[in-house]
Amino acid sequence: MVATQSGVSRFDTKAGTWQPLNTADGIPDDVVWSAAVDEVNIWFQTDRGAAKYSHNENRWTIYTTNDGLIKNIISSISAMQ
Repeated sequence: MVATQSGVSRFDTKAGTWQPLNTADGIPDDVVWSAAVDEVNIWFQTDRGAAKYSHNENRWTIYTTNDGLIKNIISSISAMQ
C-alpha cells in the first residue's frame, strides 16, 4: 500500500493494477501522510486520526481523540515488529 494525498493505493498482485482506497472505503481522511507496518497490520497517519488496516480481516480501525489520542492530527507514525 502507498499513502497519497488522495487516499491509499493498494497493489493487486493478481491483476497487476493499483486499486485506490479513500474515505468511502473506511480511511478517516483522503490525505494520508505516511504508513508503517507491524507484524499483522498497516498503520496510516492522517489529519483525522490514525488508521489501522488489518490485511487478514480486510478491515479498517480508526483511532481518534475519542479513543485516547491527544489530537487527531498525527504528525508521525511508526510500528514495532
